[in-house]
Amino acid sequence: MQTILLKEGDTLYSVGEASDCVYFVESGEVEVRRADESGGDPIPVAVLGRGEIVGEMGVINGVPRSTTTVAVENTVLAALDRNTFLKAFGGEDGLGAVSYTHLTLPTSDLV
Repeated sequence: MQTILLKEGDTLYSVGEASDCVYFVESGEVEVRRADESGGDPIPVAVLGRGEIVGEMGVINGVPRSTTTVAVENTVLAALDRNTFLKAFGGEDGLGAVSYTHLTLPTSDLV
């Protein structure tokens, strides 16, 4: 795993970028933002803190990032690359990945 250090206001990833890592929040907080379809400011949909995971839906579903994630305060994250993460779930076609995909698909429409 790679350690990522973000300062308040730093962007972890943006809409449309490749979903190549999953991030575990070790300290601090990040805000997940969804694009406003009317062209306004991004809409906050979640604030995630210590012990939470971010960026997993795009990795599991094999699609680009659907949100932008920004540090709310100085934040330390551990990044786990896509292949390693998927192996932990039994591979792209493994039971863990398939089960997790079914859990994330309905909520991915929200973010």
